Amino acid sequence: AAPPAPAPAPAAKLCAAAALRYAAQSVLDRGGGDFAIFWAPSVTNALLSFQFCVLSRGVHAAGAEDRYVLASMYGARSAALTFPQGVGLPGAVWASRLPFYSEDLVAAAREGGGCASCPLLPTALLRVNEREACDVRSTLVQPFGRGVLEVGTVRRAALLVTVSDAAIWGLVKAHADRHHAAVARAARSA
Repeated sequence: AAPPAPAPAPAAKLCAAAALRYAAQSVLDRGGGDFAIFWAPSVTNALLSFQFCVLSRGVHAAGAEDRYVLASMYGARSAALTFPQGVGLPGAVWASRLPFYSEDLVAAAREGGGCASCPLLPTALLRVNEREACDVRSTLVQPFGRGVLEVGTVRRAALLVTVSDAAIWGLVKAHADRHHAAVARAARSA
């Protein structure tokens, strides 16, 4: 067996994390969500854990303070969670590699589970209390590179748009290219 690849340098990890945040923000800008949470697998792929939560620019607008507080609270509550493959909505999407969308997951839970044709819905209902407390409505969870991206709205139902892996990685590459060009310019002028 080949030896394991060396760990990336701290600067490379930082650049990759910044690129993922940029891509998540771009997904929000294109898809209409209020927050995006990135879940990534552990080194052993045993658990999916919270990596970061990004809020849309819309929840920072005047008059949207309640959405900002609720989206932040949902992100903070999510930070303490981990999901094994197939458990919870992020874990189910991670295991199946199939996206999940619900215009109003809380209402679906109140109606007894809603869509019988959706195999991921029962596991989606595990966090319904957190969603209800934070008034999370529309929820889109999709495979995102090596992990899972959860996008949602607060206090409003909205059609959330899936973004293909190719488009997401195109955004990451564009961000990385701009970053590396800026570093090269700075080095030349120093």
